[in-house]
Amino acid sequence: MTLKRRNARLLTLASGLLVFLWPLIASADIQLLQPIGGLTSIPTTGKPFDVFLSYINELLPWAEGVAAGIAVVWGLWGMTGVIMSGGDQSKRSASIKQVQAACLGLLLLLLVGVILHTINASFFKVG
Repeated sequence: MTLKRRNARLLTLASGLLVFLWPLIASADIQLLQPIGGLTSIPTTGKPFDVFLSYINELLPWAEGVAAGIAVVWGLWGMTGVIMSGGDQSKRSASIKQVQAACLGLLLLLLVGVILHTINASFFKVG
């Protein structure tokens, strides 16, 4: 038996098993390896968009915290550049732009909840 024929038989077997096992797989909740907030599994029943929303609603506060931390560190690094620039105006202006970008990032991050709630009230739950 050639390698090509064996691979074709394995693919046929795997796809046949998937066809018969798909209702069992699709009806089960997706178990998370690490809990996100209070969520240990993602329900797969209901509309597909609801499954996505349940996952994002638990993940969004964590992602916002990480993004805020990165923006604060970026701003602190820019302030360090301003302090360390000495008399070099090009380094100072580049560092000031970095601090301004970090402040703009924090402002957009604060507004992300308002923007998402405006787009779709069920996308972002407050509280």
